[in-house]
Amino acid sequence: MAKEVMTVFESLRIINGFSVREVADKLGVTSVYIRAIESGERKPSRNVIEGLSKVFGIRPSQLLYLSEEVEENKHKYNYRASLEFLLQQLAEFQKDRNGNNYEKITMPASS
Repeated sequence: MAKEVMTVFESLRIINGFSVREVADKLGVTSVYIRAIESGERKPSRNVIEGLSKVFGIRPSQLLYLSEEVEENKHKYNYRASLEFLLQQLAEFQKDRNGNNYEKITMPASS
């Protein structure tokens, strides 16, 4: 699962406008460790997954859900389609933070 979390993590970091150093500082880890997670060399610990969720304003279960969706569909979609999915789902998760119900979006059927 490290690779899938890495893909989603790196995308969320970029979407949220954070540098590697900023995320590392927020998590109390080194930039080297964050780069190793992003490259797939290191597997993020549960504490790091929980920390990432806080940094990105989503639940750990939502981060894992995004990772699973990207992993299940990685052979069907290019990076842009995956990123569009992430953005749509993040908008739904934002509704949840504001006290509204959100719906889990599945990636569309490939064309």
